[in-house]
Amino acid sequence: VLRLQAFTRGSITRLHTSKKLSHHRRRIRQAAKRATDSLKLGNRTTAALSDLMTCKQISQVKKSIESLEVATRLSRECCIRFAHHQHNEKQSAVIVIYNMLTTLNRSGPHMVLRATSLQVLKNVAQWPSLLRASYGHEKWEEILIDSMYATKAMQTKAMYQGFVRAFTLMKQITSSSKIEEKIVASNRSHLAKLQ
Repeated sequence: VLRLQAFTRGSITRLHTSKKLSHHRRRIRQAAKRATDSLKLGNRTTAALSDLMTCKQISQVKKSIESLEVATRLSRECCIRFAHHQHNEKQSAVIVIYNMLTTLNRSGPHMVLRATSLQVLKNVAQWPSLLRASYGHEKWEEILIDSMYATKAMQTKAMYQGFVRAFTLMKQITSSSKIEEKIVASNRSHLAKLQ
């Protein structure tokens, strides 16, 4: 009896829904049928991490960073996977991103890549249990300050986003007063560049 009632209610509801809602329902069903393992968020994260660790071409790195930005924005599990990903004992995904930030210049594509990379780190830092992983590079303070310096002109949208993301990430990490005091004491010359 319950199944019959549920079927009847479902049929009546589907009859009285708008064409727009029916269209969306149909598109969701089609997308679910098309979904393959390679399109799943976790698998895309794994593939992007693998590419990030091995690729040297900027176009492939950009594609990997964009995939990681989407994955870390949408899923805590992907943030965990990113934070704990190790290529070898000396090279993690976090270290690769920080090292890449040091090699970027002020060209438009590099500014976009800088802003997207900083967003990935910011997405990871939003989780208290992963905050420590977001500054897993020994010179993270200098790199973030240099990123703010490189983008402080804010002439383009990418420069503005890069500056804001670097500043916000620095603020998230230094929310502890001990870390903040250490940064100010050890980076006075870098901080002076920002003025």
